[in-house]
Amino acid sequence: MMSIRAHFDGRVIVPDEPVTIARNANLLVWVESEPASKAAIDQAIQNYYLGMSSVEQRADDAWESLRPADQKQAWDED
Repeated sequence: MMSIRAHFDGRVIVPDEPVTIARNANLLVWVESEPASKAAIDQAIQNYYLGMSSVEQRADDAWESLRPADQKQAWDED
């Protein structure tokens, strides 16, 4: 799983930083729009990862290493 910062330009969602996602990859996107500062978002992300157990961290690392097609298959099996 990954999270990225982005903005909506009135037509499409545009990442605010470079992302490494395969072209035409199928994605499941959650959009959370609230007036939060960059520092608050950074802190929330840090808290999420710091709060992960070692089992959750290994699962997250394993998920990240999968190809997009394998991620889709694994997601569909859940």
